[in-house]
Amino acid sequence: MSRVAPAIRSLLIGAAVLLPQATVIAADPAPAPAVAPPPAVEPKITVPGAEGDYLRALHARIHFRFATRFIEDVAAKRPAKDPLNRPDLRAEIFFGVRWDGSVSDAVVSEKSGVEAFDQAGVTAVRNENFRYAPPPPELFGDDGVAHFRWVFARNHNLCGDGSVRRIEAPLSQALPRLFVQGRIKEALLRAARDARTEPGDAIGTFAQAWLERPQTDPATDARAAAALLRYGDKRGGGKALARIKPALARKETAAIAVPALGALATSGAAEMDAAGFCELVGGAKALREGEPASREQAMTMLRDSGVRLPQESPCVKALTESAGDPATPPRLRALALGTLVATAGSAPGKLVRESMEDKDATVRAAGATAFGKPGGGRPALYRLQPLLQDSSPDVRAAVAGALVRACGDMALPFVQPLFKERDDRALVAMAPELGRLKSPESADLLAKMMARPGGELRVAVTRGLAERKDDPGKALKTKAFDSIRRDAYASAGRRGLVYADATPDELLKQPRDPLLGPLGFKALLRAKRHAEAADWLVANFDRLSPDTAVDLLAAWLANPPAAAATSTTPAKRAG
Repeated sequence: MSRVAPAIRSLLIGAAVLLPQATVIAADPAPAPAVAPPPAVEPKITVPGAEGDYLRALHARIHFRFATRFIEDVAAKRPAKDPLNRPDLRAEIFFGVRWDGSVSDAVVSEKSGVEAFDQAGVTAVRNENFRYAPPPPELFGDDGVAHFRWVFARNHNLCGDGSVRRIEAPLSQALPRLFVQGRIKEALLRAARDARTEPGDAIGTFAQAWLERPQTDPATDARAAAALLRYGDKRGGGKALARIKPALARKETAAIAVPALGALATSGAAEMDAAGFCELVGGAKALREGEPASREQAMTMLRDSGVRLPQESPCVKALTESAGDPATPPRLRALALGTLVATAGSAPGKLVRESMEDKDATVRAAGATAFGKPGGGRPALYRLQPLLQDSSPDVRAAVAGALVRACGDMALPFVQPLFKERDDRALVAMAPELGRLKSPESADLLAKMMARPGGELRVAVTRGLAERKDDPGKALKTKAFDSIRRDAYASAGRRGLVYADATPDELLKQPRDPLLGPLGFKALLRAKRHAEAADWLVANFDRLSPDTAVDLLAAWLANPPAAAATSTTPAKRAG
């Protein structure tokens, strides 16, 4: 028997090999499937970017629950004529995903006619035992939920047809709600998407709405109101004007509000003119009477506003009286004279000459500055040059700046002795004026200044060099600016001057640099490359300080896309 058994086993194995394959399968005790599962040729989700990535991630979860668990089970266990095996079955499901990945709802928007099939689609997208990954911010609708449309089919399409549903109000209506909910980045992403697909200026709409939001910091709030007042208060009905007026009461915010209000007063806008601005800061009475501190604040605001007042203005008369009144404190007399020149364009000659001979150095310095008008020539040289020997460094500084401004290259031999002084105030005053000249001699003086230490002087020299357009000046400028670019410790003020005229591509080599990135954004706007500017803003907005965000959104409103610029008045865009 031991020799027979192996022989029998060999015969049985050979018989099995010779049997047809169908016979072997038939011998398998497992039943054959009634319907073969459809081939795996689902349509692919080809949407690019974060939206497509998320849709594909959703599909991976949905496919397992629908195609792998449900369809394969139906194909294996149900006969071909079962309603669930009809190849024309198709159901469409709408569902939402919250910020935490949970499903907010799942509704059958188009039924297949077979309830079990529809329910399988609902089960595939919603299950209490798992959550999806949180959707990217740009997919959320105005209600804080990301909405999706998904199609389930019994044919080869299976569950490969998924897309995002946009549940959104018009942008101008949606933005305030998104801001209240703290969804700032989502609001910007929504605006950027609309900018690519819709006509108009969606980023400008975002900028307007963002600037309209009250800011907790008074200075930032004043900056936002000033930006709207200059460039964007189209929808606010003058709200920016009412918002910014309280900023005049605080010294730290008045410096922000005054230039914007002054620009409004000189733009020809109906809300305010130059006389109205003078009254806004207190009028002639505030300039002439009251405590010195309040008078000083009123004069400073008027001086820095940029408004021009006629000679017959009550404010001009009040300033003239204050500048010539011996009972007025010297500091206020000097400030009144400077404000008078800034707003009226000139001061009475007698008042200026008397101020230059006053016993107080502050008044003498103000008189010299007022006397040194461009084009003064030799008369100005003869009158100012003796004051270079004044005992006060402040007076000598004012005279040095006034001489170069009034006399140009003619003044250079007379101011050279000031380089021997250890005090840099005279050089600081001269440097910007030297930037307006074209001679090699003036460039040589700037070169000498560059060799001296001192942060304030270096900024002044850099500012002067930035103005030079002549060959000697440009050669010096190139050398100095290259040195500043290489200096890791150069101040932000100097770097800003160096890169002021740089191309966007040069600036955006360092897009995250807190200085160069914003400068690059502005350069893109000037170059009319608004799509690239919008992309930079989206990528970097989270890193911007509130003040920088105000500055850049104001820059957008000041330089809107061509289609939007046609609807913006020149008065609002000036400055």
